[in-house]
Amino acid sequence: MFNLIALWCARYRFLQPFVRKVLPSTANFKVINEVRIEIPLQDVTGPGYYLNRGGPQAFYHYEETEKLEVIRALPLSGVFLDLGANIGLFSIYVAKMMPRVRCFAFEPSPELAQCIRKTALKSPFPQITVIESCLSDQEGRVDLFLHSRSSGGNSIIPANISSVETSRSIQVRAERLDSWVKRNALDRLDVIKMDVQGAEDLVLLGAQEVLSKFKPTLLIEIDHRGLITQEAKWLGLFRLPAFAGYSARIAGDEHQYQLMELPQVAKRQAGLDGYLNWVFEHRGSEIRTD
Repeated sequence: MFNLIALWCARYRFLQPFVRKVLPSTANFKVINEVRIEIPLQDVTGPGYYLNRGGPQAFYHYEETEKLEVIRALPLSGVFLDLGANIGLFSIYVAKMMPRVRCFAFEPSPELAQCIRKTALKSPFPQITVIESCLSDQEGRVDLFLHSRSSGGNSIIPANISSVETSRSIQVRAERLDSWVKRNALDRLDVIKMDVQGAEDLVLLGAQEVLSKFKPTLLIEIDHRGLITQEAKWLGLFRLPAFAGYSARIAGDEHQYQLMELPQVAKRQAGLDGYLNWVFEHRGSEIRTD
């Protein structure tokens, strides 16, 4: 009963002061009998808040186009990396729809990583492995800046969050994807979903060997402002050998663009505001269905 009361209170923004002072930081949200998702209660926007406000059907509708892109690209026994997993909605969806796929959810926030662990324990998803770290172009400890209104806005890039929106920062572990894949001896990597709030270039710089070897499909949320105002940086990244053979399209659209076209496409699509989810596909990669 207390869990239900906590969920109900967290749905209303005017009750947030009460939620923050009195209620626990997370609660368990029931989608269906076998899927129970642990969500943060302090968010007033973002995945957990959307799920709590929208009801069980929101689990399927939240970023539905993007989740279907992931399912479409994954082989039945594939490997999926969820970078910037938050509460793990993508990993949970993949685990439910494709139970033979191995899911690795990277989430640097201790609270959010614990949410995914609780979900995996309470739901039948043993194939989800949680890695409590962020990915970057170097390893060590970095500051994670916490968004005051939405855990989905947490970022290791301080300029990605205004000083008004930043509540505090914490030290978290950073890893290079190339190094992590070697340490874990992955023999395949099929799809990478990336929602890392401005750190996309750092993650990709630390994944050059992975991209060259496995040629995975990438689903990347990119802020138009960064893609446009930092055009030279992105074009320099796309010129690296690891991106040879890749093209990109907007999630849900079939039209393919050359990578060098992306800043111009972003300008036409949405100017300097908003985000686009891009699907990067390697034209020469082998299609695997096993």
